[in-house]
Amino acid sequence: MNRLREFVRLPTGWIWAGGLEAFKFGRGGEGSTRCAGLMLLIVLAQHADDQDGHARMTYDDLRLATGLSRAKIAFGLAVAEGHGLIARVPEQGASVYRLVGYDQTQGWAKLPASALYDRGGRLRAFHGIGVRGKASLDAVKLFLLCLAMRNNASNVAEVGYDVIARRAGIARGDIARAKSLLIAHGLLLIEAQPMGYGARTGSHLYRIPQLDRHVHAGTRDYAASRGLDPVDSVEF
Repeated sequence: MNRLREFVRLPTGWIWAGGLEAFKFGRGGEGSTRCAGLMLLIVLAQHADDQDGHARMTYDDLRLATGLSRAKIAFGLAVAEGHGLIARVPEQGASVYRLVGYDQTQGWAKLPASALYDRGGRLRAFHGIGVRGKASLDAVKLFLLCLAMRNNASNVAEVGYDVIARRAGIARGDIARAKSLLIAHGLLLIEAQPMGYGARTGSHLYRIPQLDRHVHAGTRDYAASRGLDPVDSVEF
């Protein structure tokens, strides 16, 4: 496996195109398999080569990182591939996967990498979140949506429940539980709206704590940062 960097590039075109909404929980294990597919996408992105978006990871590597069984990994990879998020690169070996849509110059979000792993190579949050319940799938989808909507200048994603429901396919009544799960496992912080920020009614500020740690409510000027990045709009 490649040595992990502080952050990596995660393609987001599929998220803006409404791809998260397609990952529904379903019945008969479909939800857990879809959650596994998104987790595996994240892990592969974290280990991908910065130049071409190719990741070389064996089932043992993926099992260590996620805590998933080999069977769940096989099904999860098939789901990620079926949704057009990854593609196998057989000419480079059976354990090489390509991030579909990977482009160094555009269409990506910062995804934290090294800070999420322990010294043994486990992605701590995924071992805790698991894939067994609907809340797990909702949490991973919300995490990905916040990554895609994060404003690089303010270091927060400003997004309301209506947008989360529409773009991530999470029922409004399930959003609080997904947020709580992310917060409990250190993947999300919620920041209060500062005085004079002029935020839209019903929106919230979400920060990924491992990204640009020096940029937070105590160090940035919201008024100056607002509007500098097109992804800060919640109405898309």
